[in-house]
Amino acid sequence: MGKKKNMDILFSIIVPVYNLDSCIKQNIQSLLNQTYKNIEIIIVDDASTDNSIKEIELLGESEKIRIIKNKNNLGLLHTRLVGTAKASGDYILFMDGDDSFTEEACQVLADWLDKNPCDVLEFAFTRIPEKTIEYPISAQGNRLEAMFINPSCSVTMWNKAYKASVIKNAFSTITPFYCTPAEDVFLSSIIATFTTDYQTCNKSLYNYNTGQGISTRQNTVQTNEVYFSSMKNVCRQLKKYFHKYNKEYIYVIPYIEKLLLDNAVKWFIQNKTYSGDIADSYLLLLKYFSEEALYPIFKDLISNAENYRTGKINFSRIAKNCIKAIIPRFIFTKLKKLIY
Repeated sequence: MGKKKNMDILFSIIVPVYNLDSCIKQNIQSLLNQTYKNIEIIIVDDASTDNSIKEIELLGESEKIRIIKNKNNLGLLHTRLVGTAKASGDYILFMDGDDSFTEEACQVLADWLDKNPCDVLEFAFTRIPEKTIEYPISAQGNRLEAMFINPSCSVTMWNKAYKASVIKNAFSTITPFYCTPAEDVFLSSIIATFTTDYQTCNKSLYNYNTGQGISTRQNTVQTNEVYFSSMKNVCRQLKKYFHKYNKEYIYVIPYIEKLLLDNAVKWFIQNKTYSGDIADSYLLLLKYFSEEALYPIFKDLISNAENYRTGKINFSRIAKNCIKAIIPRFIFTKLKKLIY
């Protein structure tokens, strides 16, 4: 059987949905508007409690759309596995329910993959509403090291086209567990051990929306505890997985933990947490991350706090708010004892 010709390539686009009725309709519309028509849209509703599915149904019936409903909330990792198992395409794409694809995305991918079939094709994406484009970096050698040890490659699932046979083979080795967030880190780590042909495309095909859906939600101490617990579990599950299938990759786990901790601090705490919950959220890090990972983060935090108190450095508004939150509390003394 010869190579698939352009319009013969079928794309399966998997869209996990959980409580996104404010934006899901327009984003599914971006898939129905694709100029390339040989696609299937697999929507996996993760037991939404709002009107997400009703909003999708307002688009009308389409032979391209298939809706799968989880009986219980399984989390994003498990939901992506469910969608992948149902996919019949030659290549698989993932779209978060609060994001969208450009109308020509699948056509561009079909043209590329027709000439250059590969295991994974990573493409550029645009941050919305900033309208800034982030381009993929072509890295040679060990993919895990490129993602975590010398970080130059993204771990996100939604800016890549995956050869279905490869990703299904990878996912068949995974025992599902509840994971939200950090599911991209887990799945990308597994996929990296199954892929050999990895290519990049500098055309922006995906709109990553930071101004709608889950990206706009503010965190509390309680939500951060759920998130940090998930991150810890990802490290635990990856260690278990590599011990079973690829012992030679266990050395990467500490670097994965450091990346997750960096995300926990810079994204979840500093950018997304209510100011009154910042101090206690920092304390949560002591519970869910190792001292080895925490040491450089807290050492830098304490140094900044001391420089702020003495007026040695003029900090940004965000940095000032973070530092002010911990200085009056016992956390400052506790962290200082941990470091020194």
